[in-house]
Amino acid sequence: MKIKTILTAAALTIISANAGFFDHDKAYYDKHPDEAQSKFKLCEKGIVTALKSGDMALVEKYDKNPECKAARISYKEHRSKIRKAKYEAERKKREEERAKKQAVFDQAYKEYLAKLQPLEFDAYMAAKKEACDNAPIFGDNLSVQDAKCKAWKELKKEKENAAIDDIIKQHPGDQLITYEKKSCTNYSNPNCRIAQIALDKAVNEQKQRYLSDIASLKKDFNDCQKKFAPLYLHNKFNEASKIENTFKCKTAKEAAMQKFHTFSLLHPIK
Repeated sequence: MKIKTILTAAALTIISANAGFFDHDKAYYDKHPDEAQSKFKLCEKGIVTALKSGDMALVEKYDKNPECKAARISYKEHRSKIRKAKYEAERKKREEERAKKQAVFDQAYKEYLAKLQPLEFDAYMAAKKEACDNAPIFGDNLSVQDAKCKAWKELKKEKENAAIDDIIKQHPGDQLITYEKKSCTNYSNPNCRIAQIALDKAVNEQKQRYLSDIASLKKDFNDCQKKFAPLYLHNKFNEASKIENTFKCKTAKEAAMQKFHTFSLLHPIK
């Protein structure tokens, strides 16, 4: 017997096996997913067997068979529902796990923030090692370490501003210049940058005071000019430089430069 004949006979056997055993529509298969799966596989097997035999008429018969179509649609819809339900269950589980991590993260953040807030600037800066050195660079795992580092970083601007204001209050005028130089003998010292910012801020604030009080600006500038010019003109440049770089003369000179376009202390302001 030829192969094609054998395969055709096998396909016909499948059809015969189907006949009489099932007479159901999609509504039935929706309620009986196991039977829908069995029927779908049986129909698919018939199509494969018919294809192997080259009997396209039989392939079309299977493909258009109402019960095969009903079982196929019901089976695929059921499988899709299972996949969606699995995905939704996994999504819900991930959300629940993240919510638990978030709660732990929020509590750790709150507690560490409260621990950092009363610290003086030096102690706060020293806490960076504990807070952030072991925090992951990438990702968002909501770990306790992440929470500590977040708390430290979010306080940084507030701590720096408070430290800058304290430095200006504690080191007025020339004392601030001395403090800045001392702090920056080692540029890795975290206080160096803060001291530089404090000096810049104090200088700018004094300049603004001068610009809003021209009489005071003229008086202080001319006081500095009287001390600076004789030294400079007699080639005593080091002594002249010391006068020029005092807080009073530095700020008066910069304000005069802005207001009167005066670029040196050699001549008084009229």
